[in-house]
Amino acid sequence: MFENSLFEGGSKDSEGNNKAILIAKTRMYNYVIRSCRIAAKSTRNDLKYVECAEKWFARMQRDPSVEPDHHTFTELINIYGLSFSPERAYDMLHLMRKFGLKPDVVTYTSVINAWAKSNNIEQMIRCFKEMQNQELQPNVRTYTIILNGLRESNLPDLKERAEKIFFDMKSRDVKANVVTYNTMLRIYRNEKDFDMAKRTLIEMLEYKINPDNHTIEAINKIPDLQNIRKALINEMRMTLKGKAPHRFERDTSYAPFARKHKIGAGKRNRKQRRRKAEVSFIKLHNESFNIFLIFAGNSCFTLLRKFYSR
Repeated sequence: MFENSLFEGGSKDSEGNNKAILIAKTRMYNYVIRSCRIAAKSTRNDLKYVECAEKWFARMQRDPSVEPDHHTFTELINIYGLSFSPERAYDMLHLMRKFGLKPDVVTYTSVINAWAKSNNIEQMIRCFKEMQNQELQPNVRTYTIILNGLRESNLPDLKERAEKIFFDMKSRDVKANVVTYNTMLRIYRNEKDFDMAKRTLIEMLEYKINPDNHTIEAINKIPDLQNIRKALINEMRMTLKGKAPHRFERDTSYAPFARKHKIGAGKRNRKQRRRKAEVSFIKLHNESFNIFLIFAGNSCFTLLRKFYSR
């Protein structure tokens, strides 16, 4: 009764406010589905929270005042990727078109990630080509996911395929980040191509891309790079003794050192409290979410902020 009067009633003067409330209601549905994904990733109970996300998506479809947007389908695709259901994630692309939405780079990248996690390389490459046929420009995350999927596969020609993807990335003027270079270093290390690993590391340093602890792990057991590895470790230690860069604040490998010198401890603890709060939030009974959906809008987000500030 109250919900119907809130979202259906109103005069012409309040049309703008009603529109803002409906947008907030859509965002609230998206947040609940996003909380399902975070809880599934944190607790590793994928099927339970997949069913919860599907239930809320079905409820969203039954609500005539709300329409799913790109964020809704992206979160559903991500949670299907966690549950190793890439076929259902791919079906979301067709469902998006039925709602009049065009899949973008982020949506295709999430589907490619779902195929990569299930170790289905052929479907991953096919989805990547479909993305290019739609005249969508892949970003660095798209290429990194494909390279990481190739690295975890047991294909006999994975090095040639990875080099082809890496060259295509450079030809499209997409700048590689440290994660991309670390993936290529691991591929060359596993294939025992130490010369290309050395060239890749030198290229990474020439482009002034700062290495991290994953770079140290990637070049481990490569004979020609042990001197560079020791130099990088010494540089990181000297950096940590001073003012730590942002990347070290989130680096779990340096957690004991960071706690000893009080580097980024407060931010890390806040992040852990937020994760626990989100898991506790989704574990509530489904009917408990009605208050958030009824009081959609600014009051709803105020309740969420109060909830996370505990």
